[in-house]
Amino acid sequence: MSGSRVVGVNGADIDVDAVILTAVPVEDAAVASALPANRGLHRWRGRDLHEASVAGYRVLSFPMDGMGNVGAAQVA
Repeated sequence: MSGSRVVGVNGADIDVDAVILTAVPVEDAAVASALPANRGLHRWRGRDLHEASVAGYRVLSFPMDGMGNVGAAQVA
């Protein structure tokens, strides 16, 4: 299984297989609560990123701080 590397989270790289982008805080809270209880929390540029293992895949939730094309383009 090959994934992507997220650089700079807590000063260290983490490997992820899937990233879930959330546009508003209620979406981010819903995704975080759906992840397993042993999820990790990483701070990155003032954002809380939740990371967990789901069915053998490393999943990261990433709040975009708002909806729209500009925010999505900046995150991507």
